[in-house]
Amino acid sequence: MIRHALPAFAAALAAASLGGCQGEARLPDEAERPALSAVPQSPITRCMNLSNALEAPVEGAWGYRVRAQDLVALSEAGFDTVRLPVKVSAHTGPAPEFLIAPQLLDRLDTVIGQALAAGLNIILDVHHFDEIYDDPDAETPHLEAIWRQLGARYAGAPEGLIFEVLNEPRGALTPARTAALNRALLAQIRQTNPGRWVILSPSDWSSLPAWLGAEFPREAGVITSFHYYAPYEFTHQGASWLETPPIYSGAWGDDPGEIAEVRGDFARARQKALADGLPVLVGEFGAHVSNAPGERAAWLQAVRTASEAAGFGWCHWGFAAEFGAYDPALEAWRPGVLDALGLTPRADPP
Repeated sequence: MIRHALPAFAAALAAASLGGCQGEARLPDEAERPALSAVPQSPITRCMNLSNALEAPVEGAWGYRVRAQDLVALSEAGFDTVRLPVKVSAHTGPAPEFLIAPQLLDRLDTVIGQALAAGLNIILDVHHFDEIYDDPDAETPHLEAIWRQLGARYAGAPEGLIFEVLNEPRGALTPARTAALNRALLAQIRQTNPGRWVILSPSDWSSLPAWLGAEFPREAGVITSFHYYAPYEFTHQGASWLETPPIYSGAWGDDPGEIAEVRGDFARARQKALADGLPVLVGEFGAHVSNAPGERAAWLQAVRTASEAAGFGWCHWGFAAEFGAYDPALEAWRPGVLDALGLTPRADPP
């Protein structure tokens, strides 16, 4: 997820809803679910993004710092994974070494250790690397240096640590360039982490249309990912960082066709997953907290159930930010969100 009003982002999200079920593309009924064994599985089934923390230039600048008790609460609520977006590029030295600041590495060690101790997998995601979207030729050595260091540092880490090479490629990272970058970074990571799970995303903001047309290395340990925020006018209304937040006409979910569109999108995604033979993660999906709680819950439930019916893992965006499941001011889960995600907390974080 990005905190800037960029027209290309809105266009990509608007394109992400591909219409209702057509032709042979449909999600299986409950009795047909055993057929989903053909979709390979990863360790990620129910995931939460630790949003607005370490993907800020400085942790806490956007209102949230990762807390150990939050990780315990997520585990107790039934999540098996957290995704940690990190703006690593803001904490590196000059070329050619691009050394990552020891303070950031120490903080990553702490959060990764806390997540694993809570029984969670944790995805280490290079996030908000804005410069590489504009100038891949100049910045690819920078990203390679980042993953060379992270790969070496965590080569002996437990298998619950998962790498995600780059969040939402876009701009000058065209589909072809993104595919080439994914292959190169995967090969580099494999030198130090031959068996680790690695998440690869398509271009065009990791949108579903881009993912449907993307080519990924069909190798063991690869997870492919797309992000889902359709319809953009609904999910992003009220977003404070947008100069002109969109307005959605009507109440989402009142029209059965809206849910049918979600199911149709995921039915087509399932067809590609079966053809690729790779596990899939819906790496981000969420709706702004300014939406009516009932509508927000209906949308979250529709996307979550469609994802599960397709055989995909999912990762809600996010924990305690503007799209948050949890209200840090009240120290309480927001109404309806966990129910929509099929989860129930045993206790609120203290």
